[in-house]
Amino acid sequence: MAGGSKSEKGLTAFGKSVIDKMNKIGIIGDTESTLGFLAVGFSVFPVASAEEASKTLVKLAGEGYAIIYITEDLACEITDTIAKYK
Repeated sequence: MAGGSKSEKGLTAFGKSVIDKMNKIGIIGDTESTLGFLAVGFSVFPVASAEEASKTLVKLAGEGYAIIYITEDLACEITDTIAKYK
C-alpha cells in the first residue's frame, strides 16, 4: 500500500489507522438502490431529491465517513456539492 504500513495496531496510512476509518461507509440514493447495502454493513441514507442528497453528503462528510457512494442519477444532479470534497 503506497504511503501505508502494517503496525502492531493494524494497517496505517499516513499515520492514521485504516481500520478505524474503514467502518464508515455510507450509501446515498433512492430506497430501491440503497437498501441492499444494509446486508453488508454499510450505512444507508435513502433520499427522495437532489437537495436532500446534497444535504446528506455534507452531513456524512462532516461526520468523517471515509467512503460515500452516491447513485449515479443523484450524483449528476449534485456535482457542485461533490466537487467540494474531491
